[in-house]
Amino acid sequence: MKRLMASMMIILMLVFAFAGCADTKYIDGVKYNYYGLFNKDSQKNPDIEYRVVLGNVVWGIILVETVIAPVIIAGWFLWEPVRIIDSTRTKGQISP
Repeated sequence: MKRLMASMMIILMLVFAFAGCADTKYIDGVKYNYYGLFNKDSQKNPDIEYRVVLGNVVWGIILVETVIAPVIIAGWFLWEPVRIIDSTRTKGQISP
C-alpha cells in the first residue's frame, strides 16, 4: 500500500510540475512565452509586460515539501505575458 501511495505521489508531482498555469500568448500575431527565474534571459522580452501567475505561486506553496515542484514552477513558469508596453505613455498616466 505504501508503494502504491508513493507511486501516486510521484506521478502527481510530475503532472503538477509540467502543468503550469502560465499561458503562452499571441499579441499581434507574435507568440510570447511565459518565463521563470532560470530562463529569464532567454525568454523575457523587454517590450512586453508580464505578470506573476498567482496559481503557480499557490502550487509552489502547497508543494513546498516536495522541493522539486516549487523549483520547477519558479524556474520556468512564474511570469506570463500580458500586453505590449506602450512607450508613449508615462508611468502613472491614465489612458483616455
